[in-house]
Amino acid sequence: MPSYDTNLRAATAGDGTQAVIDTAIRSAAPAELTPGKVYVVQTPNGAQQFDLTGDQYKALPSRKTGTTTVRDAKSFLALWGKHSDAASEIYSDADRLAITAVLNASASDTADWGDHRIRLELRETEAWKAWASNDGKLMGQEDFAEFIEDHLPEILKPAAADMLEIAQSIQGTVKAEFASGTRLSTGQRQLAYTETVTAKAGQKGTLTIPETFTVGLLPFEGLTGGYSIDARLRYRIDGPGLKLAYKLDRPADARAKAFADVIGQVAADIDHPILNGTPTGAPLIRQPGECIAVTVDQAPIEPGSDPQIRGPNRLTWCAPPGPGNQPGRLLWVYPGHRDPCPHPHHADHQCTTRRPPAAAPPAANTLF
Repeated sequence: MPSYDTNLRAATAGDGTQAVIDTAIRSAAPAELTPGKVYVVQTPNGAQQFDLTGDQYKALPSRKTGTTTVRDAKSFLALWGKHSDAASEIYSDADRLAITAVLNASASDTADWGDHRIRLELRETEAWKAWASNDGKLMGQEDFAEFIEDHLPEILKPAAADMLEIAQSIQGTVKAEFASGTRLSTGQRQLAYTETVTAKAGQKGTLTIPETFTVGLLPFEGLTGGYSIDARLRYRIDGPGLKLAYKLDRPADARAKAFADVIGQVAADIDHPILNGTPTGAPLIRQPGECIAVTVDQAPIEPGSDPQIRGPNRLTWCAPPGPGNQPGRLLWVYPGHRDPCPHPHHADHQCTTRRPPAAAPPAANTLF
């Protein structure tokens, strides 16, 4: 590389020569540069380097990069078959319900970049979310009956017609006063009530409900077979009225079994071992800024987990799409941020290197 006399400007400033040099430089015809090379150009402000070796100056990128997120095993296997090689690696993470393939992983004798990945992130079905969100929640008679009617397709036992009849019976006794409940030899519950509506005032009756019922649910989108879960029916006589609830029997086991089945589906079609854990060197998203530069983990966090993740030294960020569905600028997720938010959220990247402890805990009146 040629050297330049850094004292040239000082030596020529007094006799006007520098002004002539500056004028000549500015009036010089533009020169065409060749992509793929690094140039050093002398300017009025000194030597400047122009690096034209980046992929943006090439017809095609020099290598594959980026992380593609898919939602089912079939899509994961399709991309794996297209891009994997002998050194590719696969990791399963039961905590995050994710399977990650590092397509350009390092081999035993050669290093590679590890930044071309496939990430299978399972998404819960609407039916699973509905049953899980109401698990153990006491509801009024009308609300409970409507929930059962809306979700009859997921109820396996008793038969849908029987459960519909039970729901209608629950709705028909909304105005009744319930006095007691007994357990029958069949395992069902019988609730005694007295009508309070004018036309039937004083009439007594009983409402029989099952002690347990069984639902068939798909925990995640893309699965083909359902998982049976028993539910125990609970009630509470609340003053003159009645509140009902159901309690799912170990739904986490069904969720874990479904994830294990997805892993099995992937393992059956590949000849690489599936490692239990997460790959090192997780890809990052970097956003420069005049006031603050942001570096976050590329993998999004679980929806709704922002309060558990953020802290005095860690923020979470919303990633709305930009123009043309391209990535937009990261936006800070402040405590009053839209909830629920339709966009993925990312957390500040934290290096695994041990750091010294903070000098003092945050004040009690901080945002976190």
